[in-house]
Amino acid sequence: MRFDQHRIETPLCTFHCLKWTPDTETPRPVAVLLHGFPETPKVFESLAGILVERGYTVIAPWLPGYGTAPSLAKRTGRATFLHHLAEAFGSLISVIATENTVDKVTLVGHDWGAVCAYATAAAHPEKLDRLVTMAVPPLSVFLGSFLRLPGQWRRSAYMVFMQPGMNVPESLLQKRDYRRLQALCLDWSGGVATSEAYFRDADNAFSSLGDLNGPLSYYRGLFPILSGSGRRWLKAIRLAYRKISVPTVILVGERDGCIPAPCYEGFERQFSEAVTFTIIPNAGHFLPIDAPQSIADAVTQEIL
Repeated sequence: MRFDQHRIETPLCTFHCLKWTPDTETPRPVAVLLHGFPETPKVFESLAGILVERGYTVIAPWLPGYGTAPSLAKRTGRATFLHHLAEAFGSLISVIATENTVDKVTLVGHDWGAVCAYATAAAHPEKLDRLVTMAVPPLSVFLGSFLRLPGQWRRSAYMVFMQPGMNVPESLLQKRDYRRLQALCLDWSGGVATSEAYFRDADNAFSSLGDLNGPLSYYRGLFPILSGSGRRWLKAIRLAYRKISVPTVILVGERDGCIPAPCYEGFERQFSEAVTFTIIPNAGHFLPIDAPQSIADAVTQEIL
């Protein structure tokens, strides 16, 4: 299995990617993996190895604003909006498809990567043959869960913490070797040993995230008044409610401490193509760490 650092130029931004390729020159199917918060493409190492063994070329970009990757928030100075992300990833997928001589790719997203994947699938269904998402339901379904599940307000209170400017939450999350950020991840992990071990090593887990301004800009695009642009927010939310016409597999960990399985109720309404929903036993929020084999199966098995 070969591993390379890869840069891909698109009209909206430059993507910094990790690329794993099988030891063959024959064109292979392509899986594009989008990480979440507070992660980097490193969380996909085990999954990438399994997919390469099954004949896939695997490409995992840093989300815009993570590490040294340029942020899309420069358009507004504060927030990263969903439709900008959909256009950026649509352009990225076009370049990847051309470089790897395929018509479509499989798009896999975890956490914020799942949110980006839903938006990209809604905006550019013609570019995808399959969508696999983890740990976050479609945004329209997630917003509805706040009305049905009062406990979700407490679990999602961290999103309000992300909103202040002047680098206040960034500084607090990075203070004392990312102690607050580490505590948040350990809470989300649901006590699963694999992801707990990963996030207890703060230097390994967080050192290449960057200054956190880019990652937190995603949360700042969720609130209409605080986003800095009501017009852009409205355009983003309309995309979030657009139906997805790509065959989809949705996965959630049984012990997810951030967005548990009841938050996915009614997910079917967001799709006009086949969609399946699976709860992964003995896994928490960080499925790429806890259950790479289950994700690989979702990528490669037939959707009923």
